[in-house]
Amino acid sequence: MLIKKNVIMVLVIGLSMGWWLVSVSAGDDEENWIFSEVLANPENEEKHEFLELLYEGTEQVDLTGWMVRDLSGEDELVDFVSDYDLGKEGLVLDKGDLLLVVDRQYDGVFSSELRDREEDLSKIVVITVDDDKIGNGLGNAADKFELIDEKGAVVTGWGWDKDAGNGISWENIGGEWVMSDEDMGNSFGWSKVRQKIDKGKDTNDGVDDEEWTRFWQDGEVPVRINELMVNPINEDDEWIELKSDWPKDIDLSNWYICDGFCDIESVEGGYKIDELVIRSNDYAVLDRERTKIALNNGGDDLYLFDPNHQWVDSVSYEVSIGEEVAYACDDGGWYLTNQATYGSENVIDGAVKTDNIAEKTDLDQPEDISDYIQIENLEGLKGVGVGTRVEFEGVVVVEYGLLEKNYMWVNDRTGGVGLYSKEDPGISSGLVLVRGEVRQLKYRQVVDIEKIDSLSMEKLVVREITTNQIDEFEDMVVEISGEVIDKGNSDLIVDDGSGQARVYFKEGANLSEISFKKGDKIRVKGLINEISSGYRLLPRYDEDILRIGGEEGGLLPSVGPCWVWIFKFFFIK
Repeated sequence: MLIKKNVIMVLVIGLSMGWWLVSVSAGDDEENWIFSEVLANPENEEKHEFLELLYEGTEQVDLTGWMVRDLSGEDELVDFVSDYDLGKEGLVLDKGDLLLVVDRQYDGVFSSELRDREEDLSKIVVITVDDDKIGNGLGNAADKFELIDEKGAVVTGWGWDKDAGNGISWENIGGEWVMSDEDMGNSFGWSKVRQKIDKGKDTNDGVDDEEWTRFWQDGEVPVRINELMVNPINEDDEWIELKSDWPKDIDLSNWYICDGFCDIESVEGGYKIDELVIRSNDYAVLDRERTKIALNNGGDDLYLFDPNHQWVDSVSYEVSIGEEVAYACDDGGWYLTNQATYGSENVIDGAVKTDNIAEKTDLDQPEDISDYIQIENLEGLKGVGVGTRVEFEGVVVVEYGLLEKNYMWVNDRTGGVGLYSKEDPGISSGLVLVRGEVRQLKYRQVVDIEKIDSLSMEKLVVREITTNQIDEFEDMVVEISGEVIDKGNSDLIVDDGSGQARVYFKEGANLSEISFKKGDKIRVKGLINEISSGYRLLPRYDEDILRIGGEEGGLLPSVGPCWVWIFKFFFIK
């Protein structure tokens, strides 16, 4: 974040007097926040997505430096400055305030309804994010939202794995999530979390007033998850197989199946099974077309819940499952097998057992490198289709988790690519050999790591480019030089005479507080990254940023003696 002069002066005086300024935040106290509504699939997805949260903390909270994250990206929260702003200005909330996170281009389409209701606008705070979309745009059919405080702690969140419908929001009513039945498809700016659902009526979630009672004893598992097809040739052909170990038929209607959006203690979420009876000691299969659950090839969790959303069975896997390989259960153990048995008894002959599966990160079987297409250089990845398994070399230029959760980047002299891994591969530098599967995100191509090996400590010479070339080197670490012509809370606009480039100081990078002003001439290294608003340069470390024309860089220390701050304030311009 950019430190303004008046803030620096307050810090200087405060340090010299022996007291500190403390920013109050909700910290880890999730009870302070209630996630109350999400509109992920509006009719206009460029302007009308929003998130709504109710703040119940007893102390005032300042959201400066806070972030929102979905499954495809994260953004810093900033004040919504617009003719369509309503409620309190700024980023400070008091107890009982309703927080609305809107798209930067929000045009007030829902505001007139809110005013007609005569809601207390003094209890509403409307904010937005530092680029055009929340995350990279909220996923209609499935996504997961998290609110993150200035210390990086997740404060609250919620995930959904079903589309509520075009123009329809998910609403938290009395602790239960249902599709909005409002005329405009949402209840923007007024919360229903205190309302109760009348279970005697036919509500959107299909709950009736009959209490469901378990028919088995503790320790018994009448139905279990038995086999998974995670990585078929056609992703729509994924399936989940259940097996009955019960002497009578079981009606599975209103049971739930849920992937990693849930956990063992979940009280909501997942696909609600409809009209399915599993015969005694028989099998039932749930296809992806029916459940809308997309199992991750490299690792996921799966839970089976009864109609009260109480846990019945679950399975976790942390292996990279190959194409058309089934993940099957036999006598309590789990196996990788090439003999998938859709709706019938599992065949384990020749299968590979995966003991302590939650601790494994790779296939416990001989590697067949003939499955991988060898890529001579990273520029050659651009022509490779989604789902292709590839092998290539590259030099690590962004270590794991530095600029984005679960990602690292490698470059060679021709190009670059982001690598995804659920766990840290433990390689932070040097030349590596990568094997993995090509995947396409909204704005970039990535590779899911199946295996990565360190080859040497080779380094790359960082390429210097002009600012008008920034869109030609996506996913590469480059260097630009130029004059600061504009600045924001977390970014700078740099111009070298050929064009302008945005330098964005991403939360999580190893950067101290940044102190530049218009007119400064700087040299910046960083990763080129595309988002909905365009390309930007992401510095990684303090040494990536240097003020040209002097030995002193543009970074202030985040801690240090009082005299250091005084020196910086009075002598660094």
